[in-house]
Amino acid sequence: MQDLEDIGKWTKHIYEDVNNTKLSQAWIENNILLINNGNIIVGFCALNLTSKGAQLQLIRIRNNYRRQKLGTLLVEYCLLNLKKIGIKSLEVNNVSIELKPFWNKLGFKAHDCNSNNASIKMYINLTN
Repeated sequence: MQDLEDIGKWTKHIYEDVNNTKLSQAWIENNILLINNGNIIVGFCALNLTSKGAQLQLIRIRNNYRRQKLGTLLVEYCLLNLKKIGIKSLEVNNVSIELKPFWNKLGFKAHDCNSNNASIKMYINLTN
């Protein structure tokens, strides 16, 4: 539970309370993946599994650990394990336009743009 509290403190200035609820739910359902460096959580992602597929609720890497392919590692690990359990798709909401190339490189496609074009929804089909 300490890890969840640490993530909550780390992300508090970034996210609204609704995302802390998503984190808590992912933790309870054992759908959160952590990357640690000793006692420090350097990255995590939280998933929501549904009957229609999965949603990546949150993914974050600490600033000083970025550009080390840790985000790619997290996503690829999720994709591999979601395929193993028969999940057919993974969706990521509110992707900033700046991060679209990251998701495209991993095989995700744009699904929907919001009205102000500041963020998009992306998905990947896992049945191929």
